[in-house]
Amino acid sequence: MKILCVDDSNDIAGMLKDVLEAHGHYVYSCNNGLDALSLIKKENFNLILLDLSMPGFSGTDVIESLAKTDLMPDLNIVILSAEDLTKSQIIEFEQKGVKGFMQKPVRIDEILELIKKFE
Repeated sequence: MKILCVDDSNDIAGMLKDVLEAHGHYVYSCNNGLDALSLIKKENFNLILLDLSMPGFSGTDVIESLAKTDLMPDLNIVILSAEDLTKSQIIEFEQKGVKGFMQKPVRIDEILELIKKFE
């Protein structure tokens, strides 16, 4: 499975990359929204794990940009966020095509279980 991990924390992005690759997945990682948007437009990912709170071009900006394209319906984006999202925020993201949400800190077993849904 080809996965993109986007998180401004190099520790989190690196940990996700290491663990997911150890489980046989091919993982790209980046730590800002602009690089993520560029990669998403160039590559075909089975799953995108996207942090919302990043300086500059945030995960929300990535979603807003993709929602204006014909790419969004084919993308499997799961938000990983330390923020407590309100029900209305979740509904708004779902309407834009986001496929799931996970609250940080996430456990490795939760991530691995999530990935099975997109295989």
